[in-house]
Amino acid sequence: MAKKFLNQEDLHFYDKAMEEWSRIWNDPNSKTVDRLAELLTSKQSDFEKSCGGSRLGREIMGWSGLLWFYNAQYGLKGEDGFKAGKLMEAFQQRKCSHEVVETAEKAWKLLR
Repeated sequence: MAKKFLNQEDLHFYDKAMEEWSRIWNDPNSKTVDRLAELLTSKQSDFEKSCGGSRLGREIMGWSGLLWFYNAQYGLKGEDGFKAGKLMEAFQQRKCSHEVVETAEKAWKLLR
């Protein structure tokens, strides 16, 4: 199977995803893991609508959530790493689809 690389449209979807994450992190319900898990569930359809449909939107949701905190020099370390860990705890409550959770888990392993 050929490896898929990002194209311009995919990059546009990641821009849209970062806008979604900005709204999520500005929501008061994002302050605790349990409420964040509920918020992520309700926002999954927004990612699917604005990021290329169900399959791609779920994949982008999982990756972009962790990329929000990622630093190219340090990875997921320090305060950002702590916040990314809280995001993973929320994802692991499995209130989002299994595709989102699996993608986030893969991203977590690769980005740490």
